Amino acid sequence: MAVTAEAVVRALTALAVTAALVPLILPLLRRSGVLDVPGVRSSHTTPVPRGAGVAVMLGILVAAALPLGRPEDRLVIGVVVGAAVLYALVGFADDLRGLQPVPRLVAQLVLGVILTWPATVLFHRGWEWIPLGAIAAASYVNVTNFMDGVNGITGWHGIVTGTAFACMGAYTDKPWVVAVGACLAGASLGFLPYNAVRAKVFLGDVGSYGIGATIAALSGGAFLAGLPTEACLGPLAVYLADTGSTLVRRVSRGEDWRQPHRSHVFQRLTDLGFGHAAVALLVAGLTVVTTLLGAMSLLDDPNARLIGDALIVVVLAGYLALPTVLARRLRYRALES
Repeated sequence: MAVTAEAVVRALTALAVTAALVPLILPLLRRSGVLDVPGVRSSHTTPVPRGAGVAVMLGILVAAALPLGRPEDRLVIGVVVGAAVLYALVGFADDLRGLQPVPRLVAQLVLGVILTWPATVLFHRGWEWIPLGAIAAASYVNVTNFMDGVNGITGWHGIVTGTAFACMGAYTDKPWVVAVGACLAGASLGFLPYNAVRAKVFLGDVGSYGIGATIAALSGGAFLAGLPTEACLGPLAVYLADTGSTLVRRVSRGEDWRQPHRSHVFQRLTDLGFGHAAVALLVAGLTVVTTLLGAMSLLDDPNARLIGDALIVVVLAGYLALPTVLARRLRYRALES
């Protein structure tokens, strides 16, 4: 019960701080000219202020700093949130000045080490997890950044993923997972009204980097703490599948994968005429499904775990095939008419 009460307090604090700060930051972003100008990969047509992720990260930081819970859990929370804030600062520098790819990647990997090294100590894991964790953290930060392409998609992702890890943390008695998950869900919910339907402001790299790092730390830390792989990756599965399949498809076609594009599944769906809200809710809904299926690995039942794994593959395959199937149906209807 104490864990649940703490989670509610942290979530409400993160929500209140974020929701209060976004309207205060918005005029500063406009005056400073921090705007997202439409480009090749954009799903908007007019310049929109970006950088509201500052409010999201401050919401997470304030809520995480509340003197609640056990000291040992507060230490882990400090490592996770501290690393996420550092990632957000790199993203903020990218928003303001634009960083070159190589220095940006180096910074992401260094921060991955800063995140993973103390985690291996806290969870009594070997040093070999440090480079793996650094690569995983940097990768998911970029995955989140790539997927942050339609209104509301990353806000919903933060809500669903934060709530998922908070629930799994409560089930497995991991109070730090509950706490960080609650902070993430609350802050994401506080930002969503400003971005979900008609975007007044974007997260910017500061937000996508910070949220991506928080999710990576939750997933990786939960894994190092002993949660099954499927439980840790279930909330990340749709984002990983979309980005991974897009990269493979572009490389196999001989395209320069570093160039801007509109090849992600969610982008192709909007190009077919689906609204931002519908696409964001689709991705969030499927993330709920893959999360629940991944959580079947927490049950003491190998058969249930196997069924959950198989169904995750089916769900992801259906999502990846959706633009192609819908495009064919639309062409068929056009021919009929």
